[in-house]
Amino acid sequence: MTHRRATRQLSHVRPLAMISASLLLSIGDPPRADAAEPLIQRQCLGHEDAPGDGYDYQFRGDRCEGRCHYRLANTTDLHFVSLGPAIDSYEQNRRTLTVSWEPFAASSDITLSITSPTSRTCYQMDTTLPMQRMAFRWPRYIMTDLGIELGDLAVTGYIRTSTGFAMYPVHLDSTRRAISRSYTLGLVPTRLFTELYITIVDASQQRRLVEQQPIGRGFYAPGMVVLIPLPANLPRERALHLGVLGRSPSGDAVGWTDILLPSP
Repeated sequence: MTHRRATRQLSHVRPLAMISASLLLSIGDPPRADAAEPLIQRQCLGHEDAPGDGYDYQFRGDRCEGRCHYRLANTTDLHFVSLGPAIDSYEQNRRTLTVSWEPFAASSDITLSITSPTSRTCYQMDTTLPMQRMAFRWPRYIMTDLGIELGDLAVTGYIRTSTGFAMYPVHLDSTRRAISRSYTLGLVPTRLFTELYITIVDASQQRRLVEQQPIGRGFYAPGMVVLIPLPANLPRERALHLGVLGRSPSGDAVGWTDILLPSP
């Protein structure tokens, strides 16, 4: 039996000609590389007997995991939470969870970040591992006791590149998958937006690969996960700056992150 996360999957992008000239200038340029550092809570307590009921976010031997006491950062209205294959399903009756990834020779480590942006209880699991390990498994009992469903989870990896940190695709499944040729980026708005546009810049060549293409119209409510399909022909194994512009009656907002995709 499989369980799929209830999210909004955006359709294919519309022609670039539908964008006005004034809109093309509104997303601006990518921020400095240090702005791409992953938003990971680094206050892991370092011991297992933290105050409280034992479920708070703390060190658990090979990971930091537990209930967190914050939601999405207030410093951005567009929060990037996941990067993975376009279609991902997983068994929900297993007692352990496995995250797997493809190796990238230029990075020695990968940081995994698993969050629950849509659940009533805030959950987070972080760990940093050797890139060549290619998989990590951990028990589900904390998630189960906190009432976290598999469909609540958003998963991504982070690796260090020459431009800073970049999101790196990972797979939440019971077995490691072959390299996917298509990926989706998970985005959570912290206020209402009615239009979303995407820009992608080659970080090494400073060349715009995608220039503010519309990726959807509708009502993107605060806290919902919006899955954005990425173009299949993006360069692999080098950092890309990715920006999303959100249109709203209360004002526009722009969010940037770096991504890096493995070689097909």
